Amino acid sequence: MSLLKDAHEKDKAPYAMHDQFPHIVYWTKADYLKDSQIGRKYLKTKCNDSSGSVGFLEDENGKIISREDQQCIRDYQCSLCYTLLKFGLVPVTWLQCTQVAQEFFFHSMQTKFPVLRYCADHWKADTFMWLYYSQWANHPCAASDAEEPKLKQEAIAPPPSPRMCQANTALQ
Repeated sequence: MSLLKDAHEKDKAPYAMHDQFPHIVYWTKADYLKDSQIGRKYLKTKCNDSSGSVGFLEDENGKIISREDQQCIRDYQCSLCYTLLKFGLVPVTWLQCTQVAQEFFFHSMQTKFPVLRYCADHWKADTFMWLYYSQWANHPCAASDAEEPKLKQEAIAPPPSPRMCQANTALQ
């Protein structure tokens, strides 16, 4: 399949080993699950005010990556889902995903975001997809509809009352 071949060709980085990245706290999913079941405040990864909510997405120093970086990963994840949709490979749930679709996703995500390489057996990319796939899967047709340009249809609403404009200004 050309989709998977393209992903493999772009993924030139060698498989990461834990001894190359000794500061990575959660190399295995089992270690993360053990700490995450206690609660977020018990995670061993370092965080600061800009750290995102996904505690296993850590940089090479064991620090949770920023909200902005995590959002970039989610945005790219959505674009890959639309690619899978276009090729007829999108599963109903991530747990029902075919091996071809998983490999495409893992290689594509790890090529673009090296933090997803800092683990054993692709568990960080797999778990990230599992966390957010259902949010995308509930509305998958939005992108396929967007491929065909359509005029936006809106009802003509009366102009806002001055009182409403004053309230909106007060909120800003």
